Amino acid sequence: MNVTLMIGIPGSGKSTEAEHLMRNARNMGFFVEYISADKIREELYGDASIQGDGGKVFSIFYSRLSRAIEGKPDQTWIFIDNTSVSRKARKDIFKILIDHQPKVGLIELIEMHTPVEICIERQSNRDRKVPEDVIRRMHSNFKSFERDELDGFSGIISRRIYES
Repeated sequence: MNVTLMIGIPGSGKSTEAEHLMRNARNMGFFVEYISADKIREELYGDASIQGDGGKVFSIFYSRLSRAIEGKPDQTWIFIDNTSVSRKARKDIFKILIDHQPKVGLIELIEMHTPVEICIERQSNRDRKVPEDVIRRMHSNFKSFERDELDGFSGIISRRIYES
């Protein structure tokens, strides 16, 4: 089983890149599972832009991730589309992945490093807009993945996508 975690600020291209990667995974014969806090907000509140009860959203998010790992065949590729710009935000996701070794054989972390001005511009074309000050704050707080966040896990690929 493979897991890809998309990391980046709103408008950085996480969902677009995830869609491309999921299509490729399906073409290679993988069963694809997609987990997104935005999709859960949409289910709960009818609109992904409504933050709602974060505790409830992420309780469902972590539960879905655990169930996807436990209940799916080894030929599954799980895609996690979540901002996760800080170590703290990634901690619970990583704990679930580590707790499910050896079923999770590969973790791929993809950091979307898109200039903040491009992210802000993309927001202007969306129905669901994240305020500019929030995007700038998230951009300034972005912390790249460090190997010690997944101590004890050997199957890791980390790559950064820089867009200009």
